[in-house]
Amino acid sequence: MLLDKLREKANTLPLTPGVYIMRNKQGDVIYVGKAVSLKNRVRQYFQAGKDHRPKVRAMVSHIEDFETINAELKQYSEDLASRPQIVVANKTDLLLEREQLDAFRA
Repeated sequence: MLLDKLREKANTLPLTPGVYIMRNKQGDVIYVGKAVSLKNRVRQYFQAGKDHRPKVRAMVSHIEDFETINAELKQYSEDLASRPQIVVANKTDLLLEREQLDAFRA
């Protein structure tokens, strides 16, 4: 059965953050979601006896396949930390300008 295959596929997902894309029989995207844990979130859609809201039940009945995109948040935060200091200085300058503007308005 298709639902069993989707459950098996969901159980193989990593516990990492990412984006999941649900597709129907025609391959059209019917839902895009994000999750802190791909495995836990996607698995919820295919649990037997899960009491979903009507719109979620309707969507699940049309899901033929799904794909995921893993998010490397750790790498992203490292990239932010390695940005040139001038970027940080400009952000600080903007905050100072806003404080000065607020003081001027008062």
